[in-house]
Amino acid sequence: MSKKPRRKFETGFKKQLVAQIESGQITAVEAARTHRISPTVICYWRKQFQTGELSEGPTRGKKLL
Repeated sequence: MSKKPRRKFETGFKKQLVAQIESGQITAVEAARTHRISPTVICYWRKQFQTGELSEGPTRGKKLL
């Protein structure tokens, strides 16, 4: 049994989705169902957005290199 490849989402998509949730257009659960994303991942993106860590720059792993 092989693993599914990990999906990667553009930062713009993440910001747009979080902005919709924050403005009350959709709930986090609705967004998770619609886009087939774990609610935990959306919660993580929201925290990153609120702290300013959700940006176009290098990822945390790349920063450590």
